[in-house]
Amino acid sequence: MPPEKDTLKALYEDAREYVEVKLELTYLNFQQKLSEIVSSLTVVFVIAILALVVFAFLSVGLALLIGQYLNSIYAGFFIIALFFLIVLVCIAVFSQRLIKEPLTDFIIRRLNGSEKNAADE
Repeated sequence: MPPEKDTLKALYEDAREYVEVKLELTYLNFQQKLSEIVSSLTVVFVIAILALVVFAFLSVGLALLIGQYLNSIYAGFFIIALFFLIVLVCIAVFSQRLIKEPLTDFIIRRLNGSEKNAADE
């Protein structure tokens, strides 16, 4: 076999190995970023659930307090329900700016932060 053929074959093997290693590295980086995002969202989800429980108890307590001042427990709960209805309408109207954009920004920051950390190492 001529030396040029051996050199080309070695170059081909090195290039193939490089591509395989690069693909594996890309896959591992993707797994790391995905796991960071999922773990962050899990923490946010757990905090949101706990906050929801606290918020529910505070809402019931406030409804009972308002009902006591109005001498009608039903009125207190209806006032709190009306307040939540107003909040719900506001969230529905401004959901793009209040929910979607911050969540998208959070995910992008996590992805970009992971790239900076990987580049530093």
